[in-house]
Amino acid sequence: MDFVNQRMRQGDLAGVVADGKMINNRLTTDREELARAADSIRLHGEADALLRQLKFEVPRFADEYEAYMIAERDDQEVLGRVVQRGCADDSTLCPEMAELVKSKAKSIEGTLHHAARLTLMTLRALSHGLARMPGPKTIVYVSEGFLLWSVESELKETIGEANRAGAHVYAIDARGLNKGYNADLLFASTPSDPMAGPAFDQQVDGPNSLAVDTGGMFIQNDNNIGRTLDTVQADAGTYYVLGYTPSNQTFDGKFRSIALSVHRSGLSVRARRGYLAIDPAMMLRPVAIDAATAPAPAAAATAAPPAATTPAPAAEAAAPETSAEAIRTRIDRGGLVATLRGKDRGSANDPASLGWAAYQRGDVETAARELTAAAADSSAHPWVHYVLGLCHLALNEYPGAAREWEQVRVAVPDFEPVYFNLADAYMLQNHDAEAIRVLGDAAARWASDAEVFDARGVILLRAHAFDEAIDAFTRATKLAPGDPIGFYNLASAHHANYLQLRRPNPTARQFMVAARERDLAIDAYRRVLELNQQYVNEARKGLKALDVDK
Repeated sequence: MDFVNQRMRQGDLAGVVADGKMINNRLTTDREELARAADSIRLHGEADALLRQLKFEVPRFADEYEAYMIAERDDQEVLGRVVQRGCADDSTLCPEMAELVKSKAKSIEGTLHHAARLTLMTLRALSHGLARMPGPKTIVYVSEGFLLWSVESELKETIGEANRAGAHVYAIDARGLNKGYNADLLFASTPSDPMAGPAFDQQVDGPNSLAVDTGGMFIQNDNNIGRTLDTVQADAGTYYVLGYTPSNQTFDGKFRSIALSVHRSGLSVRARRGYLAIDPAMMLRPVAIDAATAPAPAAAATAAPPAATTPAPAAEAAAPETSAEAIRTRIDRGGLVATLRGKDRGSANDPASLGWAAYQRGDVETAARELTAAAADSSAHPWVHYVLGLCHLALNEYPGAAREWEQVRVAVPDFEPVYFNLADAYMLQNHDAEAIRVLGDAAARWASDAEVFDARGVILLRAHAFDEAIDAFTRATKLAPGDPIGFYNLASAHHANYLQLRRPNPTARQFMVAARERDLAIDAYRRVLELNQQYVNEARKGLKALDVDK
């Protein structure tokens, strides 16, 4: 709390994420709100509980790696070693020891895998939101650690997304002092196991990789959180900014490694170690209304929350989620606002200019206050209402955002980005029908824009309008046959429809329709694999869920 109250400066924008969600669902400059949010966090101590279960309950495992090798690799040598150890501990269980070992290994590995995936999904969602803000960002990640086995590709994607957002991860080991490979001493109740081999603290691999590969720092063996935050602040405040344009301009969605070295001896370099080769996001591209009057983009800071994801339909098993990128608030670094402003500059001290200046420096509360005053004038320019809508969105005031953007849509009906803004605002209020209506209007205006149909399909699928969603995604794939997003969304829609069609004792027709939906889902997933760009891992998981090997 001392760090928030004493070290945060006026205008600093921050948020607190716990259990996969941002507390109060927004970034803020309010120190009291941040202090309350931070004070509400409680670490659950899952790592210590799992350590006890792993190493001190029969059958005992030497480490997490043994559980992984048995559960995922069916390693007979490791299985025999753990069975031998278990029989030595309790001979009465020896006849069924092999099955007990396999069952426990699957349970432990499943728990570890789920925790790792949840961590990476949360960090990716956070990076998506931070990507909408210009300049460097700092993510302070306080954790008991997670394991990397079987999530290496997701880790690379997460690191790539963080680097793309300009975010550096500073990972702090929440376990404090006397942790690591000798942590067993805290719980020791059995003699050393000669069959166990050397022990390593593999929980630190995940946080360490996130920190090192994004140019941050991993801090461990320190119980003083205030001191570690001071270290983070000092390090994050001193850096060089270097940039380059890759010679390989093929955006294939793959992670590409980069390395930075210096000739001066005695120096070490900490910098991001790679990036995702993804086509620059549409939200970073200005959409011109009148190229003759549109000035050069100005820098703008936006505190927009991460894009909403689409829940999987309720069914016997969850179908993969559709691409959250299909619906997003498309914001660039001032370009869209510059496009709307045209030659309208006003005076430096009028409410509109003061609001825009506050918005650029990240003070959305002041920006909202000044722009509200400016928007009250019936002659206010559409850009004023547009930026005021962005402020409302950042402050979690979704009805206000929708109200302002509706005015922009009426005043400038050919400004396509505002239709996506409105869809976001309505969807965040669970007003799916309104979001569908707005994107229906957009589809009528921009009948050749695949992104419009992708976005509309996502909301239709969220509303369980499976047939209409499939029609929208099919249209998107025809308009953009080389874009994997449309095919992944189409596969997800067929998959979800297949799941909801499955039922006990189906009629012959129901069985045939469900089988057809499954086949269509498989075809679309395979098309994603053929394109070999984004969503390859998700497509493989979808095929696996449908019991398809490849």
